[in-house]
Amino acid sequence: MLSFMVFEGTFKNATFIEFMKRLLKQATRKIYLIVDGHPVHRSVAVRRFVADNAERLRLIRLPGYCPELNPDELLNQDVKTNALGKSRPTSKAGIDRQRPSTPAPLAKGASRDSQPVQRKAC
Repeated sequence: MLSFMVFEGTFKNATFIEFMKRLLKQATRKIYLIVDGHPVHRSVAVRRFVADNAERLRLIRLPGYCPELNPDELLNQDVKTNALGKSRPTSKAGIDRQRPSTPAPLAKGASRDSQPVQRKAC
């Protein structure tokens, strides 16, 4: 299942809780959602929501300050550097206009094959 949500303004507890509610509506099995150390992900309101939905939802927090253990960081860097460059969208309309129709080129020596991620100690 792939789900995303575009929002305007500041990322707050209510925004993240709304996203999780949407996930729960779509899911037929338990959701394991991987999150980083953003303050919203650790907030009391989010912890309460997750506890109330513990049978269907679990947050898995990545360690802080360790992007090597977070493959999304490598993808984010690739997208920002190679696909968007300095022309990052600032609105919903801009996201649609700048979405690449083909995957961005990989960095030199990278492969799209599913290889195990090298884990480093932080």
